[in-house]
Order: sequence, then structure tokens, then C-alpha cells
Amino acid sequence: MINTYLELSLLIDLVASVCFSLIFALIKIPRSDYSRGLCTSKQFLSGSFAAIAAVLWFTLYHRDVADFPRFATLMMLVVTAVSAVVMSYSLISLLDDKFMGRDLFLINVIIIAALGIALARVYLHGHLLATKVLTGIFVAAHVLQCVYHIIRFNAIYVGSRKRFKDYYDEDDDRRIRWIRFCYIIMMLTDMFILVYMGFYLLFQRELIIVVYVLFYSLFMLYFSSNYISFLSSHKILLDAFAHETLDITSRQPARRVRDKNKEARKGQAGLYASQDEAREKEFKRISKALSNWVAEKRFREYDKSRDEIAGQLNTTKEMLQLYFSVCVGEDFRSWRTALRIEDAKKLLLEDRKASTNVIAEICGFSDRSNFHRQFSHIVGCSPKEWRESEGHPENLS
Repeated sequence: MINTYLELSLLIDLVASVCFSLIFALIKIPRSDYSRGLCTSKQFLSGSFAAIAAVLWFTLYHRDVADFPRFATLMMLVVTAVSAVVMSYSLISLLDDKFMGRDLFLINVIIIAALGIALARVYLHGHLLATKVLTGIFVAAHVLQCVYHIIRFNAIYVGSRKRFKDYYDEDDDRRIRWIRFCYIIMMLTDMFILVYMGFYLLFQRELIIVVYVLFYSLFMLYFSSNYISFLSSHKILLDAFAHETLDITSRQPARRVRDKNKEARKGQAGLYASQDEAREKEFKRISKALSNWVAEKRFREYDKSRDEIAGQLNTTKEMLQLYFSVCVGEDFRSWRTALRIEDAKKLLLEDRKASTNVIAEICGFSDRSNFHRQFSHIVGCSPKEWRESEGHPENLS
């Protein structure tokens, strides 16, 4: 009876893996320099689900093997190891496609594939001692890879959140929080198979593997649904992470940069003067456009990418960032937040019947808690205290 339930649960996982593999393969993403990491991530996820489906089919094909629950447990260990490697690489590539090289990724995949094939062969040939030794090696390699990927993922995730805070609305980093949560769930799911293996050896409870296999199908559904949902709103993430391309020289080989600098020094001095004059002219035009932009209260609009805002100002996002760096001395996001807070301060006193939540939304804050946090940080008191003090919080007792 246990074998029947186990076969059914494995079949459910197999069907789910095939479906997710096809879905990810068929999803189309417009190709650009910025979407390269996203395309790479999607492709590897499709391949990962295909590989998982192959392992599950192999497991079901040998369902007549002696002690099928034990064999299924070993194969689920291979499945989780494959998913840990590929999904780690995919999620890291999603945040930064240059953070983990493909060579390192392929080495990880080859190690897992070789150990998985060897483990299946020795078990099917009845070599118990070799099975135990290879299982120990496989578990050790799996744990080391998980630790390594956790460290790498945490580093890139922290950097990604910082880039969001530097370039976008105050709460836009919420768009990538699901990535971290999914990653934690993935690692917990992968590690649970190790806990189960120890539990199985001690208590010989076979039903748990059925529950685990079904749980794994739910994990795949949760992960895939979040990922696919993210694809529809990836534009703002791509724009945030593309800021590194603003410095063109940072993307060129050092030798090429030195050669260009050398050639530039040989040029006429008048070229630099004309460039400075053109930049100053553009800065004046941006300053005037920003004045009109503020007068029209377009700073109240939220969920806008730098491309869209630059388009409203009839400039480029690169030039806009350069303007704020040179002429304003702070990033666009901080400057806009200050405008929104000043706007909120006036509305709080002008319309006392309006709730702070409504005023926050009018001024461009899509998150209530973030509005209160930013208001308190800039003004020194809460919105409620500001209203009660008639705009003089120093008089509060």
C-alpha cells in the first residue's frame, strides 16, 4: 500500500515538473542587455525542472526494486540537490548575472550528476557498502554546496536591496523579497530530506517519504507561481540593476579604456570645452524641466521606472542621474521623497478630515508604514503629531 501511495506522489511530482519545464520554456521575454540575466535564469529553471522530471521518471521506472521507499528517498536526495544548485544559480543570476560564473555552475552540476548516477547504479546492483559510502559523500557535497550558495545568495541579495533603495520608490525592494523567501523555503525543503533520511534509518517510517514528495510538488508550485508572477513586473527590477551600465568604461576591458584615454589626451583641448558647454546646457534644460515637473506635482506618481521619469523630463536616465550627482548632490529618490513629505505636511494641515493613509497615497506613498517612517525621519515627528501641533512639533510636550 505504501508503495502505491509513493508511486502516485512521485507521478504527481513528475507531471508537475514536466508542466513547469514547458511553461518556463515557452515564456517569451524581450531580449536586451538588461534582460540577459532574466532570460538565463528562466532557461536554467526550465532545464532544472526537466532534469527533475527525468530523475522522477527513472525512479518510477525502477519501482519494482527491493525496498522501493529507500530507493525513492535516495533519488529525492538527487532531485533536491539538482534543484538547490540550479535554482540557486537561477535566482542569483536574476539579481546579478555576473555574480556567479557559468564555469563554476557547470562544475557544481557535473559533481551532482556524477554522484547521482553513481549512487543509483550501486544501489540497483545491490552494493550496500558502496551505497552507504556514496550516500555519505553525496550528502557532504550537497551540504557544502548549500552553504556556499547561501553565502553567495545573501551577499548579492543585500546588494540588490541597496540598489533598490538608492534608485527607486521607498518600498520597491518589496518586489524582490519573494526571491529571498523562496530561497529560504527551497533550502529548508532540500535540507529536510537529510533529516528524513536519518529518521528513516532510525525508525523505518516509510509514510513520511510520501508526505515529503507531495510537499515537494507544493514547493514547486509556490516557487513557479511567484516567479511567473514576477516576470510580468520585471521591468522595474531590470532598470534598477542596469545602473551599472551608466559608467560605460566600467564595462570595457582595462586595456581598451587606457587606449581610449591615451587617444583622448592627444585630441584638441577645445573638445573638452565643447563637451562641458553641452553638458551645462543640458543641465539647465533639465533644471527647467524639473521645475515644471514639480509644479505639476508629478512627484506624486509612484511605481515609475527611471526610464519613464526621464521620458517625462525629455532626457535620458543616465543624464538625469548625472545631473543629480553633480548639481543636486543627492540621489533622485531622496530628493523626491523630501518633496513628497513637504507635500504631505501641507495637506495634513489643509485637510484635517482626511486620514493620514489617504494623504500618504495622494503624495505618492504606496505603503503606509513607509510613509510614517519617512515622515518621522525627515520631520522629526509622526504625521499625527505634526497635525496636532499645527506644524510646530517643537511645541509638543
